[in-house]
Order: sequence, then C-alpha cells, then structure tokens
Amino acid sequence: SEDSSADNERILQSIVSGWTYIWRHPLAKSLTVMETLEHFPHGIWSGAFLLVFITQTLPGDAADWGFLNSTYFGAMILGSFWAFRISHRIGRYPGRIIIFTSFLAGLFTLAFSASQTVWVAIFVAALFGPPFAIRDIAQDSLLQATVSGRHLGRVYATRETLRTAMFVLAALFLAWSLEFIPIRLIYFIGGVLYLMTSIYALSNKSLRESKMPDSTPN
Repeated sequence: SEDSSADNERILQSIVSGWTYIWRHPLAKSLTVMETLEHFPHGIWSGAFLLVFITQTLPGDAADWGFLNSTYFGAMILGSFWAFRISHRIGRYPGRIIIFTSFLAGLFTLAFSASQTVWVAIFVAALFGPPFAIRDIAQDSLLQATVSGRHLGRVYATRETLRTAMFVLAALFLAWSLEFIPIRLIYFIGGVLYLMTSIYALSNKSLRESKMPDSTPN
C-alpha cells in the first residue's frame, strides 16, 4: 500500500541520515566503531558459552553456571548503581575512562580464560560489573552531550543496529568455531580483542581528548 511504502521510505531515509551524521561527527563515529567492535567479543558472555566453559573446562556443573551467571549480571546491576552515584566524576574525563575500562575488560577476560576453578571464574566475573557500567554511562553521556538533539535518536538507532548485527554475527561465528577451537582459547582471543579495542580508542584523538561540553548543542 501507499502508506506502507511511505513508511518504509521514511525509515530508509532515517537510517541513511543517521549513518551520514555519524560519519561526519568524529566523536560519534569513534564511539560507534568502538562499540561495534566490542560487540564481537561480547558474544562470549552469552549463557550458552558460559555453560560450556563451566562444564567442559572447569570442574563445574549447571548449578555453578547458574551462580556464575547470576553473579555476573548482579555485579553489572551493582556497578550501574555505583556508576550513577559517581556520574559527576565520570563526566570530567569520559574519554579516558572509556579507554581505561575497555583495557580492564580485556585484562579481566584474559584472567577469566585462565581460571582453573569455578570460584576463581566467579570472582573474575564479579569484577566486570563496575568497569562495564561506568564505561556504558560515559559513552551514553558523551553521545547525549555532543550529538545534535534532532539527530540523537537516529544516531542511537544506527548504533543499536550495528551492535546487534555484530553480536548476532559473533554468536554464529563463535558457535561454529567451538567445533575447532577450545573454548578457553576463545575466551583468550576475546580478551585480546577487548585490548585491541582499547588501543583503537587510545589512538583516536577525538575520543582520547573528549570532554563533556558546558551545554548540549541544539
């Protein structure tokens, strides 16, 4: 129908507009590229991968997997509350915080890949909460403060599309790779990918030197 064709055309125009704005906005482009790259190693934290790691690599069972999963997401929630309380401090040096927490994610993932017992794995998983939560708040705050208000929704939509596509592709690829690569090695590779992402962020001047503006642009 004409209405559905018009709706599809508006959606396509919105997507193209979001892509164009991100490409021309140095900081938005840097953040979008960084988050898209990070969503590949994010796939190793899905419940299925954690279950395989706990039951096949560590001397654990389904109950241990459930406890680790709960600890991981519980730490994320607690980290979010803590990040909210110190959000005013995060706003002072958001770029540096994003780089540092991405580096921590890489180190913690490498430590997780080297876990020899369930309790060590659970402890390392709990460490992820604060860095991930702080990083997410810093990234969202930077986008909201530096992206034009009339383009913000399109930028978020484009960013979410890229992140979701990367996560789906990563899940399919990682599931296939389990046939050939030990899961401990997959977690090690994930840690290296996180570190490479932090190096990209460090090498990007617009992100490295980013600060919160005095006011949000209109």
